[in-house]
Amino acid sequence: IVATNTINNLIKFLNMTKNEYYEYISSFEINTNIGLNLINKFYNDIPIPFDNQYRWYAIVELFSYDNVNLEKKISSVISQSIKNKIIFDAIIPQNLKQYNNIWKTRELLSEAQKLNGKSIKHDISIPIEKIPLFLKKAKVYLSDFSKDNILTFGHLAEGNLHYNISKPKTMPMSVFNKLHKKVNSNIFNLVHDLGGSFSAEHGIGLIKKKEFKKYTSKEEFIIKYNLKKLLDPNNIMNPGKIFN
Repeated sequence: IVATNTINNLIKFLNMTKNEYYEYISSFEINTNIGLNLINKFYNDIPIPFDNQYRWYAIVELFSYDNVNLEKKISSVISQSIKNKIIFDAIIPQNLKQYNNIWKTRELLSEAQKLNGKSIKHDISIPIEKIPLFLKKAKVYLSDFSKDNILTFGHLAEGNLHYNISKPKTMPMSVFNKLHKKVNSNIFNLVHDLGGSFSAEHGIGLIKKKEFKKYTSKEEFIIKYNLKKLLDPNNIMNPGKIFN
């Protein structure tokens, strides 16, 4: 796990790792100080890396079937990144328990946010180089929320972000529910403008059918609809999902 203070630095570190060891990267998961605060709040038996003194974090994992010294390889990138002040600190786990605890700070994030209360969730994808611009512009539409209510995490190497906004404790649920639709629309429009997708790994289902039609060209929609009919002429595969 590595630590820094800007998303731009994490992208630089990702690019350095890809340039050197692209074929070995199996995970590049990002998190923030807000995410680690949630983990500490609901799972205080998990050690918080770096005492959460930085703003951005990435869990990086390399994998190989071959007899390759992956620790030496990632250590090389980390040393170079620290020297160039891209990464400020890093922890390479020395045993399985430390390894598992590091992963828990990411794997338990969704559950921690659920325990914290209601939130507006976004599963979006954006060209990696445009993610900093997205984060900057998205805040304009979230003036009703403080920065502590905005949780960003996800799979940076794939450009897939989970961009979730928690309900402030003092905000009435009726107000939060009204803001939900407005926030979704603004975020999805911004993602579309940046060449991204309103739905990444969790698909369309029933909930995002309107968005699917809105952000899909007429030609593309017809092709996908006809493909569905070709593969599923009797409409027995997830009927009602995506298409009516």
